[in-house]
Amino acid sequence: NKTIDSVSKFNSTIDAQQNEINRLKEGYDFSIKKHAALALIEINDLVEGFLSENISDVDNEKLSKIDGYVKSNLEDLDIEEFGFKAGLSIRDLSSDEFEIDSVEEIAEDQLHEKIKETTKKGYAFIHKNGKNVIRKAKIKVYKKEN
Repeated sequence: NKTIDSVSKFNSTIDAQQNEINRLKEGYDFSIKKHAALALIEINDLVEGFLSENISDVDNEKLSKIDGYVKSNLEDLDIEEFGFKAGLSIRDLSSDEFEIDSVEEIAEDQLHEKIKETTKKGYAFIHKNGKNVIRKAKIKVYKKEN
């Protein structure tokens, strides 16, 4: 019986250590993926900025191909962009997901601490256990004048 108990305890210790190793490996893998994803996100922002300018049809076609390629790679990495709808209260959001970019002063009470617009999209790695924010979304918020 003592031998069986010892083997059982040993097996449970091994299982616990394996679970811990898997958890640490997942975090390490995410940190590697995050660095690659941040580079793709910055390229995506640059290309979208160029596409929003008045450019020739030839340049637009070339940049659209690059944009599609970058977005495809982000999708392959399970990275999704996100933003917030105007009118949402910042009190209803996780502080991990947004950063206040600017504030617009208003007189109406009902708009206080509500989102006016998303000024820069956020990005998150989506996985089976939820999501990890890679870059917070930047928002413009209404604030009641005092």
